[in-house]
Amino acid sequence: MFQDLDAIYARYQREENIPGLVYGVIQGGKLVHVKGLGVASLESKAPVQPETFFRIASMTKCVTSLAVLLLRDRGHLSLDATVESLVPSVAKLRLPTADSRPITLRDLLTHVAGFVTDDPWGDRLLAQPLDDFNRMLEAGLHFARPPRIDFEYANLGYTLLGRVVEAASGENYTPFIRREILQPLGMARTTFEIDDLPAGALALGYRHHDGTWSAANLEHDGAYGAMAGIVTNAVEYARFVAFMLDAWPPRDDAESGPVSRASRRELAVLHSGPRAPTTRKHQGREIATASAYGYGLVNSVESELGRYLHHRGGLPGYGSHFLFSPETQIGLFSFANRTYAAMNEPNVDAAAALKAAGVWTVPPTAMSAHLAPAIEAVSRIYRAGRVAEADGMFAVNFLLDRPAEEWDRHLARLNEQMGELRHIDAAPNHALSAKLTLTCARGTLRGDLILTSEQSPRIQSLTLEAAPDA
Repeated sequence: MFQDLDAIYARYQREENIPGLVYGVIQGGKLVHVKGLGVASLESKAPVQPETFFRIASMTKCVTSLAVLLLRDRGHLSLDATVESLVPSVAKLRLPTADSRPITLRDLLTHVAGFVTDDPWGDRLLAQPLDDFNRMLEAGLHFARPPRIDFEYANLGYTLLGRVVEAASGENYTPFIRREILQPLGMARTTFEIDDLPAGALALGYRHHDGTWSAANLEHDGAYGAMAGIVTNAVEYARFVAFMLDAWPPRDDAESGPVSRASRRELAVLHSGPRAPTTRKHQGREIATASAYGYGLVNSVESELGRYLHHRGGLPGYGSHFLFSPETQIGLFSFANRTYAAMNEPNVDAAAALKAAGVWTVPPTAMSAHLAPAIEAVSRIYRAGRVAEADGMFAVNFLLDRPAEEWDRHLARLNEQMGELRHIDAAPNHALSAKLTLTCARGTLRGDLILTSEQSPRIQSLTLEAAPDA
């Protein structure tokens, strides 16, 4: 299987003219495969290794979001607090209209603060001194629109979140992130400052144009680090992806790691409006993907891979991407040393290959103690042809919505058409809902069952209809 994945990334490296890249696969909380391809330096020809460092650019935003939620969980800030309450210089900004709402921390996390998208500009400001950044704020900014109207990806917003982390924690952003998040995860060498790395440890970034290569500037840590500054390697970053995956499923286990499982899951909740679907080709088919932004994570859903969470990163000299599937418990990431390399493309292809191999699979939802007796009640009423066979199992609304006489006539018609019930299968959606398949002597019935949320859950909704092909 991993040979197939190696071929996907090698083909992408060759077709996209990338000097070097590294990718990794996480499954069951472990790095199960990692591979370096190409060179970390066109000059020295040093090969990319699993421990070669890359700047992962905007994948940093997920870490910044975790820091904000960590401080929220400790009671140091509220996501609905105004930014100016923590960063006073923001109070000097003139909002675009008199009726604009003040910008909140949640607005920054979700890119709805009204700032213009700023990748070309922001990517060149990574090392900007903090004093210069503060002077820019004090001089005033122009907005694309008033806050809280629409999503527009803006590095400036996450740069401001770096200042929020500093104000709420009482220390500089970089040491706080390293001590509170990176080091507890075993990412001791991951850094924001390239001078922290020994000579030869960093993959040098390159731009290719008109058949020639040019080296990208190696930026130092600065005011914009909170939006794109992390420098890491595959071995250490795999621990971060495993940490994110470990937030699922929700459970009663003791907490482990620097940020609670519930807060990690919160990053995936859709907080901004969905974007127009994108499409990609897979085995001759067009796959449509719907996406929306959470807190430093994009939540995407498609027919091929189901739901996956992800984020790209791009800077002059670098391109990166990570994705993970909470349902399959598999994660993929890749880093490259060519400007804005779209590493999401081989990552998605690799996930599709894992699915084709039977690895990217969603385990069935367990049957709850509440569903089992309700499903047995459905079996009884169908066999008897009388809804009264399940008296005591129905919620107060059930026979008000569809009287018993109507139910009995419906059951009689189904019995006449389909005959004796042979077997009933249930696929739980969750603890209080399931899809039903009733195999009968002369065909198949489909149904949906929903219980109430009472202390003793009862049937609030039931449908039973002949399958379309019956």
